[in-house]
Amino acid sequence: MIKEIIEHAAAFLQMEELHNEIINGNTATIGGMATVIGKPHLDGALRQLLTCANLVITEVASYYFPLRARQTIKTTARGVITFVRFRNRRVIDIISVSRGGSNVRYERQADRIILPPGTYEIEYTFLPEALRIENRQPFSHKIGARILALGTVCEYCIISSMLDEAAMWDKRYRDAVVAASMPRREVRLPRRRFL
Repeated sequence: MIKEIIEHAAAFLQMEELHNEIINGNTATIGGMATVIGKPHLDGALRQLLTCANLVITEVASYYFPLRARQTIKTTARGVITFVRFRNRRVIDIISVSRGGSNVRYERQADRIILPPGTYEIEYTFLPEALRIENRQPFSHKIGARILALGTVCEYCIISSMLDEAAMWDKRYRDAVVAASMPRREVRLPRRRFL
């Protein structure tokens, strides 16, 4: 959950009071804004960390682990499918368009694709919408809350003009993302031989 990312980030940044309030479940979204219940002086830091977490999630979805979706959509009479009609509206790339199991040629424009009229199955990559503190993070178990928290701390340090700290956190974050993207190999030890 996004709450876990912000919890780790607050711990890394040594924001003990905010960290404790998150652990105790004293955060909520009220009127579309993240809030620490009963502690309005912590709202600014919580909102900044949430903004930074959303920036990092967008970066990871853009460059490292694209989010994929598959959807069946019917075109308009003119053969147009606008991205507004997709479940996930922030489309990055169209991977495939198929009809009856075979791929179909299409023309992509900035906010739509054009095809012959009909119903198509479309596979695409997308960016997630801005997430709230109670939402789940959109990545698989490969990219956990801790890795996203490292990036969140880096972004927070940048917007707070702590550039030396930002460079340190950025290195940790990038190293963790690269390590997560590498395929894991099974380690096998040779059989023991008794003499």
